[in-house]
Amino acid sequence: KGTEPELILPRELLVPGPHMRKNLLSAALALRYMGIPAESIAQAMATFPGIEHRLEFFAQSGGIKWYNDSASTIPQAVQAALESFSTPVVLITGGTDKNIDFSSVSKAYSKAKAIVLLEGSGTEKLMPRLLDQGLAWKGPYGSLETAIEAAAGLARAGDAVLLSPGCASFGMFLHEFDRGKKFKEAVRSLLSI
Repeated sequence: KGTEPELILPRELLVPGPHMRKNLLSAALALRYMGIPAESIAQAMATFPGIEHRLEFFAQSGGIKWYNDSASTIPQAVQAALESFSTPVVLITGGTDKNIDFSSVSKAYSKAKAIVLLEGSGTEKLMPRLLDQGLAWKGPYGSLETAIEAAAGLARAGDAVLLSPGCASFGMFLHEFDRGKKFKEAVRSLLSI
């Protein structure tokens, strides 16, 4: 309407990551174009918790935050997830191969403080890439619960534990949403919350 700038996206958001910030900005601009007041948009964006299975913060215990990014089914999504955190990340990753090349983003895995691998054909493709970079890992584990226990043992107060597989879920789970739900259930059970 006028020429004065309007605040539609606050500096602090509940969802982490520059890519999530861009997503919310796009939504905010569309809402403003539809005539929604800037103040209402900014308030909604500031309180938006994100959506399930996409960098979903769902638990905290002992100063460790737990995130479910099970919808991350390609390695580029793991890269975006790791770039979303300024705190150290214990990464749970891997699974079934989708015939995707890990080479373009394999360096992103070095951003993780520690890596815990789930079994799968995609993990088999990823391990040589990690080895080439001198990156260590735990696993691969054939059980989500065992991987979670390993990640919990590596995490310290101030860290984030992130499930961001970068692979398909088949073999161990029905689909990525089943994987995410089972991840959250197992974490809550481990943490007794």
